[in-house]
Amino acid sequence: MKWTKFPRIELGKGMEGRIIAVPLSPSEGEVKLKVGTTPINSKFFENNEARLIEHKNKLLVVVGVNGRGDARMFGANAWKAVEKFMGPVKFHIFPDFLSESEVLEGVLLASYNFSKHKSKQSERPWIVFHGSPSTVEEVVEKIRGVYIARDIGNEPGNHVYPESLAEIVRDSFGETKVEVEVFNEARLKKEGFGGLLSVGKGSINKPRLIIMKYMGGNQGDAPIMLVGKGITFDTGGINLKPTGHIKDMKFDVCGAATVIGTMWAVQALKMPINVVGLVPAAENMPSADATRPSDIVKMYNGKTVEVTNTDAEGRMILADALAYGIEKFKPIATLDLATLTGACVVALGDKVAGIMGNNPKIVKELITAGAEEQEKLWELPLFKHYLENMKSDYADLVNSEKKRGAGASNAGKFLEQFVSKNWVHIDIAGPASSESEWEWNPVGGTGFGVRTVLKWLSMHI
Repeated sequence: MKWTKFPRIELGKGMEGRIIAVPLSPSEGEVKLKVGTTPINSKFFENNEARLIEHKNKLLVVVGVNGRGDARMFGANAWKAVEKFMGPVKFHIFPDFLSESEVLEGVLLASYNFSKHKSKQSERPWIVFHGSPSTVEEVVEKIRGVYIARDIGNEPGNHVYPESLAEIVRDSFGETKVEVEVFNEARLKKEGFGGLLSVGKGSINKPRLIIMKYMGGNQGDAPIMLVGKGITFDTGGINLKPTGHIKDMKFDVCGAATVIGTMWAVQALKMPINVVGLVPAAENMPSADATRPSDIVKMYNGKTVEVTNTDAEGRMILADALAYGIEKFKPIATLDLATLTGACVVALGDKVAGIMGNNPKIVKELITAGAEEQEKLWELPLFKHYLENMKSDYADLVNSEKKRGAGASNAGKFLEQFVSKNWVHIDIAGPASSESEWEWNPVGGTGFGVRTVLKWLSMHI
């Protein structure tokens, strides 16, 4: 699979170039003295507005910032202003008093353009970045992981389905230090992945389990395990989704996309840590062979689940992968990411992910990592009484809560029945994709979580 390319980047020196992007702060920075007399109100800084200013023989792209926390917004809005008003020109970007790496992250995140299926490709601006070579190298590999996650999410279901996703992963990691193993349908049956098989049985595109192993840390050290929900397209199954947002159900693969993008960045950055990534991949389709509501399924760990709603399929495939991964790899910590519930979007909106788990320390670490990367996480509870809502009269569990309310937490409580200690779940149903541009995120897949997970992993090196 050909990943979306970055715009052209080169390193700059001195004050060369005619078009120069610079931050403007109320209190600091080199540019304040030069354009400080220009009439600017407080909203210019609060909203990170961009303004084009002729100064001597230069054209300044000035972006308002309220402080150092606006570095990514400066980079993003500088790129947007240049592309919108000037087109495919060479422009120089000076971080000045802002973090070099965060500025460049903002530029690259905002410049993402998924256009591979269009017959005509447009030219893009050309970046001359005034920063250190090491910053460029590190940021490029980090943000490439985000691009990969966005690309996988944006691909339609006729391009990305379980078998093709497995091949994409094999091909992408073929010459890296990541070892890839794929369980096909026969292997899944042999191993007893009842949950994953039940979700995928209605589709001609049969399920897969994709395992990625990166051992960059000490030999023998237990790994951290990442698990991503990989529903490549979700019709809802027999409980068919209504017309409307069903076309967006290609984004149900975004948890898997985040794990794959993270694994790419981990190996590219040569992080000295052991990490295992698991992607249970299935396509949830209605057919004569599909799982019916009321069917009872035996899961990998031996528990039985009554399927009361075939559109609560994500937790079924995650449960099997979590149980298998914990048994097989005995990780020191387990993190799963999934576009799991609409209830999480109702609770938190479309720009915030819900987080819950059985280890408060890890939950706090991830919230802190998200804050540093400007990806918002909000903790949701896993109270004991939620389990009562997930018990079946005919099996051990139901896959969809019996009573409405606390849907995101009920789903988390279901998953908790398949894990051991040190487990955290992040529901990215809201911010994984977007219907409009916001901050540095494009329409479509956002790659949410890649940067947060990388930051969290760095805390364990």
